[in-house]
Amino acid sequence: MTFKPATTSKTVDVGGTGGDLDIPVALLANAPSIQIGGTDQSGAITISGDPGLSGKTLSLATSGSVSQTAAITAESLELLGGGAYTLTNTGNNIATLAGNTGNLNYVNSDALIIGTVNTSNGITSTGTLDITTVSGDIDINNDLSWSSSLFTLTAANDININATLTATGTAALTMTANNDTGMMETRSTT
Repeated sequence: MTFKPATTSKTVDVGGTGGDLDIPVALLANAPSIQIGGTDQSGAITISGDPGLSGKTLSLATSGSVSQTAAITAESLELLGGGAYTLTNTGNNIATLAGNTGNLNYVNSDALIIGTVNTSNGITSTGTLDITTVSGDIDINNDLSWSSSLFTLTAANDININATLTATGTAALTMTANNDTGMMETRSTT
């Protein structure tokens, strides 16, 4: 099920009333997969209410900004369209994350897999990446690439890299993980 405004520059508010297109979370309950916006969209997307998609897939797509005032609960989350995603609510509860976007700042409440969601395999970013777990591991199971920016991984537990990381241009990587002994381990590379 896809929800997007008829005019590409219009804004979307999920669970709120501040957008040109306001989507009540109750409308999302019965679909196995939801897409909000489209890769041709340039309007902002705001998550004002938890879509409550446990066991389901949520795709967000815009070249504009995406922000939240409420947590996102879903089995998987796909981010598309080259937009600037600021999804830092510590209550976010996603099992798998993937996409092709610009800037991404994402915080998850527990373990997170960088994997496959719909047609997106891993993450490709043209901007700054910052991915954090409040508890649990970060498992990178599909390729991840970024260019000319900083990629920061912060895991409450371990960071497990099971795929290729590709950095181009002036890109840099910083990883911080709390290993089993409670010690903090930090690595940086450019």
